[in-house]
Amino acid sequence: KWWGKGYELEKDSEEEPTNEEKYNLPPLPAKEELMKMHPEQLREMEQKYLDQAIWKRDEESVKEYYTLVAAFRAMSRGFAAVHNYVTMTSPELSTADMAPSTPMGIKTKKANILNDLNSKLKSEYRNFGLMIFMSGSCGACKVMHPLYKAFAIRHGWQVQYIDVEQRPDLVDHFKVKVTPTVIMVQSNTNNHQTVSHGVVALPNLETNIYRSLRLMKGEIDMQQFLTMEHQMGSSLDPLAKRKIQ
Repeated sequence: KWWGKGYELEKDSEEEPTNEEKYNLPPLPAKEELMKMHPEQLREMEQKYLDQAIWKRDEESVKEYYTLVAAFRAMSRGFAAVHNYVTMTSPELSTADMAPSTPMGIKTKKANILNDLNSKLKSEYRNFGLMIFMSGSCGACKVMHPLYKAFAIRHGWQVQYIDVEQRPDLVDHFKVKVTPTVIMVQSNTNNHQTVSHGVVALPNLETNIYRSLRLMKGEIDMQQFLTMEHQMGSSLDPLAKRKIQ
């Protein structure tokens, strides 16, 4: 049966490649050549040579993998060096002025933030007030009440406490979902903004109110919600028009 024999011969000739033939990688280029490659090329090679090192577990394959890692590390360090030089010589590209790392710089940063907060909140006590929605069965309300009182004393703001069970109309109007909820209202307008709900620290409450009133007054765009007054126009102002040399 010639056709049967021919089939068997053809079948035998189609042997599966061995693991060595299928997975063995070519020798790694020299480090100098590796450093000329694009990072994406290196990332692809890194995974392949890591797999080979784990598979073979011999000195040469592990050495090749770490040669690749060393090239990547050298490129990264070179970038870091140029980064430091550029940010040193081009302050408009650096955040060092607004995000210091030294103890004295951090102390100054905190002082500037506190000055912004306190001066703004105290200057606006006639124009804004707080409506605080609470409930007699709310444990968090009892925890937060001293903090609300401290805020009112510190900044001179008027605070109105509202029992949600007695004023369901206001609950519906302001869409209050949980207690306590703090809503900032602007005098002689319909403008209002939820600034806090649940348990928060007093500094966080002050910061939320500060940011919200600046946004409500049109002093900032929503993209600048995190930007303090002393940071306007700086590297921390996303809308700053800083000229890049």
